[in-house]
Amino acid sequence: MRRLVPPRPPARPDLSASLLATVGLMMLLLPVLLVTSSPTRLTSSALRLLDGGGAQPPHNGPLASVEVIAAPEQLTVLAYVQLADVRARPEQAERRETVLPHTPAGPDLVGLQRSLRQLHRLDPSQRAIQLRPADTLDVATWAQLMDAVRSDAAGPLFPDVRVEDPG
Repeated sequence: MRRLVPPRPPARPDLSASLLATVGLMMLLLPVLLVTSSPTRLTSSALRLLDGGGAQPPHNGPLASVEVIAAPEQLTVLAYVQLADVRARPEQAERRETVLPHTPAGPDLVGLQRSLRQLHRLDPSQRAIQLRPADTLDVATWAQLMDAVRSDAAGPLFPDVRVEDPG
């Protein structure tokens, strides 16, 4: 039996709809990817070696470093907190400074521990602290400061104390 209309070759599927969907998706995702990531974060890692001079190893938590400066009339707590902004570089940190004037009994150790506890809550993995005592500080006060920065009644604070030479 013969057909009046000859058979047509099978039609090729139309790929324009899937191609259009793919291009549209790329137009949405590519700008988001470029805005939220930087090439330096994707390709580099901060690897720093100790120079042998007693430097602290780099800490990768939100709390970059903590220092306590013991002056004759006050205690100063300096903390460098990593910025949480996506566009912030790894070496950028916010400086937080707390000044604690001495009480009539001497250094305000309770205020110091309260300030250090707040910092410890930001980054419980940070263990290191740097203590810079004044050269006029007596040994008993120096020992009290070292004990105060290591722990308080709630538990350990910063048990790895590095003392900087006051001279």
